[in-house]
Parts: sequence; C-alpha cells; structure tokens
Amino acid sequence: MRNLPSIFILLQIKIVSVILNNLSLSYQIQKKSDMLFKRLGRSNFITNYQLNMEFTKTVKQVILTEIQNSILFHG
Repeated sequence: MRNLPSIFILLQIKIVSVILNNLSLSYQIQKKSDMLFKRLGRSNFITNYQLNMEFTKTVKQVILTEIQNSILFHG
C-alpha cells in the first residue's frame, strides 16, 4: 500500500495524456466533419455526440487498465 500515491500520480498523468490526445484528434475530426456537413447542409450534433461517447469510453478503459495493472504489479 506504500506505492498507492505513486500509482494515482501515474494514473493521473495517463488520463491527462489520453485527454490531450483525444482533444487533438477530436478537433481534427471535428474540423473535417464541419466542412463536410456544411457542404451537405446538415447539423453535426450526431458527430459531436459520437465523438464524446468514444472519448468517454477511451478514458474509462484507460482508468480500468491502469487500475488492473497497478493491482497486478503492486499487489
């Protein structure tokens, strides 16, 4: 249990990394989809919703993986 604070620090770093990567990717995808939807004359609500859902799933998966790894390696 002595390593618990360091595990949480690593987990926070990992989460921030994933958030930054996803924000960058989300921005690039959003720019491209905005151009496409403007040409088609449609709303991009569905695209935003799907991006948010994927982002949430990715962060949850990273958290679960890190917790599982910390339990396996640190007991």
